[in-house]
Amino acid sequence: MSETTTTAGTGADSAPDLAENVPTTRAKSVKGRREQTSKAQDRPVPTMGLPLFVYWISNGKWHMSLSAREVQENERLAAEAAAQAKADAEEARRENERLAAEAAAQAKADAEASRLVQEQADRDEYQEELEKEIVSVNQNTKWTSTTSNVKGGVGKTPITANSATVLASVTSRVVTVVDNNPNWGTTAMLLGIDPSATISVRTMAAQLKEGGVNNFTDFSAPLGSTRDGVQLIASDALARRDSYGYEVAKSVITAGKVNSIFVEVDTGNEISDSAMRATLELSDVLVVPCLPTHAKLEGAVHTMENYREWGHDRLVRHAVVVVTALPRGDYAENYRDRLRLDDKQVIIGIPFDDDIHNDRIIDRRRYPQETYISLLELVLAKSRVAKHVRLHPESDEPIPCVQGQMVRLKSGRTPVLSYVKRSGDKLGQEVSSS
Repeated sequence: MSETTTTAGTGADSAPDLAENVPTTRAKSVKGRREQTSKAQDRPVPTMGLPLFVYWISNGKWHMSLSAREVQENERLAAEAAAQAKADAEEARRENERLAAEAAAQAKADAEASRLVQEQADRDEYQEELEKEIVSVNQNTKWTSTTSNVKGGVGKTPITANSATVLASVTSRVVTVVDNNPNWGTTAMLLGIDPSATISVRTMAAQLKEGGVNNFTDFSAPLGSTRDGVQLIASDALARRDSYGYEVAKSVITAGKVNSIFVEVDTGNEISDSAMRATLELSDVLVVPCLPTHAKLEGAVHTMENYREWGHDRLVRHAVVVVTALPRGDYAENYRDRLRLDDKQVIIGIPFDDDIHNDRIIDRRRYPQETYISLLELVLAKSRVAKHVRLHPESDEPIPCVQGQMVRLKSGRTPVLSYVKRSGDKLGQEVSSS
């Protein structure tokens, strides 16, 4: 009994101990499971078969490696974003520059278009004023002009025929042209007149000698004419030089002066000295054309010196020198010194014109405006010189129209005139009434 009791007692005594240990063990077990559950939620599930410490080391390295990749990836993305931003900024800059360049080009084009419109308006206004001035200067006056140069091929006939056409069309008056060339003159061809349909110089001289010309009707009836109002006394097809002398030239030009308001005389290289002397004696204006080459310029100088020796110093001093076929951008004024002209002598330039250069039939409606304006300047210069000479036959004063600087564009830009100096003088400061 005692052993049983002891054993029982021992068991009874030990039962409380076990009962006390059960909660503790359960608590630890629950706590351990909770910690494991928490750690399992905080980390990836370990690879099966790896020791725990290797896993944690591997897991730590793996986490570290993943963080480095993330940094590298972020850096790469940032670099790409920066590069893209730079590319976008560069593209935007280029686009802005392109738009700015287009805007600048458009503004320049608009300014150029506006300038051209203004210059065209200036040219139109200038042309109109020249035409009005020609009409005004030539009211109640009449004059005779002679075109001469001892050199051939300088544009004597084209200058004569074209200026006569412009004068007739602007003033609405008949202009008589005398082709004072003894052999095969080309004035008829340029004017579009059949030589057989008009009277020749020698035939006219014979009729005058016989007294067959008593009035304007008798004078004009046999003359061929153009629609602009130019009538022609043509040259003879073939004539001996000695048969075309002083009396012939004098009688025909005098008849023209009596029966016409304006007479334009064209002279050829073969004209005799006596016929030329008669022509100069009856002229109010001498026009000396030349080309802008050394030989032709010297020919003009020699022509004027020769006529001075003949006693026509005053006519030469008031001569209108015309430089023909000027290239674009060139000015007749540039040749003043080479022509040995003083600042009182008139020099005018005619720009190169294909129709004039190639002796085509004259049609003033086909003139380029620059050519037409230069011909207007020539006609105005001759008109003013003639009027001045007729009003002041003994005066040596400069002509109050064209001192080599006749008129300029009001705008002050590059002048339309091909002969003037490039400055900004105003129209009206040079063109004064006679």
